[in-house]
Amino acid sequence: MMRCQITRGAGEDARDGSEVVVHFTVHAPNEDGSETLVFDSARTSRSGIRFTLGETLHAEVIERAILGMPPGSVVDVICTDTDAARDPELRIEPPVLGSKATDKIVTLQRKEFSEKVGSSIMPDRNKEYAEEARRWKPPETMTRWNVRLDSARGGVVPAYITWPQERLDWTERQKSFGTVLFQRGLYARAGRRYKKAMLDLEIPTEWAPETNIERNRLRLSLHLNIAACCLRTRDFDGAIFHATRALRTQPKNVKALFRRGSAHLALFRERATALDAALADLEMARQLDPDNKEVAIKLAEARARQKQVGVGAAHACSD
Repeated sequence: MMRCQITRGAGEDARDGSEVVVHFTVHAPNEDGSETLVFDSARTSRSGIRFTLGETLHAEVIERAILGMPPGSVVDVICTDTDAARDPELRIEPPVLGSKATDKIVTLQRKEFSEKVGSSIMPDRNKEYAEEARRWKPPETMTRWNVRLDSARGGVVPAYITWPQERLDWTERQKSFGTVLFQRGLYARAGRRYKKAMLDLEIPTEWAPETNIERNRLRLSLHLNIAACCLRTRDFDGAIFHATRALRTQPKNVKALFRRGSAHLALFRERATALDAALADLEMARQLDPDNKEVAIKLAEARARQKQVGVGAAHACSD
């Protein structure tokens, strides 16, 4: 997303937990270079769209548009993230880009990549640019959101929370809404909310022994939830990382073993050691929880993959 401030208002900035009122319009490019009005909030509610910042099912792009802005501000946001531009509450669905618009974006992006690749004196940086160019894909949608923040009341600045129990309560609140997003199938957005909760939890605080125990429990739960989100969004390395962090705290956690094993299994064609790692995790999870059907199914899948690899290797040797 790219945010451009058109007008800056005055007063207290909108922040997580603020009760806000916004007006906005959504526009999409046409093939001839003009724009089509996709949505106008004034037609839905003349008094504005009201929600709690950080705890809404409205399009994520709206939240990013107004976060850190004072009332009276007007911003334009260019959004190429289809999921972030969807609004299930208002039934906003970003239209698919036409071929001419896509071709124009591809031309501009290729020009940018050609200027970046090889431009650094650091070889590793040039490799990163080349890899970025290789992985880039043109967006399916592009929308322009013109958002006006009418009012913002209350909210929380996590860095200013000093009482341990208040920090725990705030983090739990963020985690709970992440679970709402997950249950609605908004896995990437849920993962970002869980990560935000993790960051808020880790802000330096004078923890007492009893609150530190609760903090560790909450951190473990967040790592497990982020791993689940990563699996759903096919970020398997992310799932492995967060499940591993959970296992450092609780080495026999079945959910962590299952999620890390599932991620390793998904990568078995790309990495030579992935299948063995998957089997090790899933077999341990099975030993710890023999009645867990999810673990049993995934372990059976891993063993089937192992047999396929063995058969393939045998054929290769005979040839």
